[in-house]
Amino acid sequence: SEMVVDKTHYDVLGVDENATQEHIISAFRQKSREHHPDRGGTHEMMQKINAAKEVLTDPKKRAIYDRYGSEGPPSGMAPGNPTDFSGFSSGFPDIFDFITRGASGREPTRASKGSDIKHNLQVSLEELYSGHTKKISVPREVICAACDGTGSVNRINHDCTACKGQGVENLIFRTGPFIQQSQRSCSFCSGQGTRVDAKNRCKICHGNKLVRQEKILDVDISPGSPDR
Repeated sequence: SEMVVDKTHYDVLGVDENATQEHIISAFRQKSREHHPDRGGTHEMMQKINAAKEVLTDPKKRAIYDRYGSEGPPSGMAPGNPTDFSGFSSGFPDIFDFITRGASGREPTRASKGSDIKHNLQVSLEELYSGHTKKISVPREVICAACDGTGSVNRINHDCTACKGQGVENLIFRTGPFIQQSQRSCSFCSGQGTRVDAKNRCKICHGNKLVRQEKILDVDISPGSPDR
């Protein structure tokens, strides 16, 4: 078998590059339990675990990852040979599909702000009646200041080599004489259109573009506030 050029996903799950699908899924479940945020794990680690599972449990993605690593195939080179139809009998094959990827110029993408959060606050009836100020600690993800939300130490992102910066994959399906086309988010860059080289990943957010913070907030409870 060919040598695996990048073992990051395998290391995250704690398996070797020859692990079977069953072994990978079992390792994913174990790591998910160990690093779940409810058990003190971090969101960043869960992202890495989920990303590793998504790639390694998909034979096509795993084969491309083993050969080219996280950066995907070199620019201008699509995985496989989508125009090679040898082996089919005369006429159209019953069903086949291939992926074509377009190119478009994109500005370096930065992480956007997260959505609003809700926090349940326990207060006494006296505090509701008289009013009070409470301090709460709220975990949140914020844009990494070290890399300006780009995930890169030099604050420069390059177009994903798989989708040429477009962020989507165009899937073409042919069944008999009929052709259908659909789009989906690029599986190599999760639809962002950019990827950070492993050697240029931000040392603070590790290329995730966001960091987890605990923010202390003062919550003013007005006198006569409703208990809901």
